[in-house]
Amino acid sequence: MKIRIAALLAAFFMVLPPASMQAQQFDGVGVKGGVNAASFVVSDLDGALSVRPGLAVGGFFSYRFTKHFAVQPEILFTMKGARFAPEASSTLPGDVTFKLNYLEIPLLARLALPDFGDFTPSLFAGPALAFKLSASLEVKAGGQSADAAFGEVV
Repeated sequence: MKIRIAALLAAFFMVLPPASMQAQQFDGVGVKGGVNAASFVVSDLDGALSVRPGLAVGGFFSYRFTKHFAVQPEILFTMKGARFAPEASSTLPGDVTFKLNYLEIPLLARLALPDFGDFTPSLFAGPALAFKLSASLEVKAGGQSADAAFGEVV
């Protein structure tokens, strides 16, 4: 589904009328970085599921079609996952941290809103492809910890 949406967007921009092509221009390139606060939603768990903070870094470039509309492809490395602290009555040996790393490729449409002096707010929307790079879990119990990879890496 995500691939179809990205392909339709790409096809749309390739068949724009030639008159609108003259207004197109490279609008900039940049880097992004921040904190990603990811978790899972799981029912019927005997314990507390919490956020696993992770890093999100990458880059982007922007290609403007009109004064207010641009397309912004990006490439990001994101760390996701969750932490699980079982209840005392659980059979799990200790705290478990699920660690997932992804390469994400969003294709964003950017709509610039009216300027406020030097500040121009924008709205972003669009599909993203995500490729799992690694998946592991870490179990901590009794002052010891162990890591194990799981799942098939795509």
